[in-house]
Amino acid sequence: MRKEENFKTESLAFTEKVKNIKYYDEESWFSSAYSTLNPFRTIEGGGLSEEVKKTLKSLLFSSIENLKSFSVGDYDKWFYELAKRITDRVSKLSFGHAQKLINILMKYHFVYFYSDFDEDWKKKF
Repeated sequence: MRKEENFKTESLAFTEKVKNIKYYDEESWFSSAYSTLNPFRTIEGGGLSEEVKKTLKSLLFSSIENLKSFSVGDYDKWFYELAKRITDRVSKLSFGHAQKLINILMKYHFVYFYSDFDEDWKKKF
């Protein structure tokens, strides 16, 4: 039972963190997701250059935006192909790094766009 309680506590803390975001901000979301990689410890040779991060951010957000037109059955294929494109373009990143970035950004999108905490924003957009 202890693990379940910890999971619930951590999940609620994450949701609260995302709730505090007052607006959709790709830079902030990307920076937060990128920091979860602990880039100076897990990426060979240290973190990525600002230029490479800009390219990576663009690739991630444009791909996530395109996901809106996919069916649920296409998700696994989309996910694999996006992770592969990331590792092809950014040789310093492993497939695991790519997966983590995608997963974190998808969680942000899910909590922000598909939860009930920001009805005014959802009505507006």
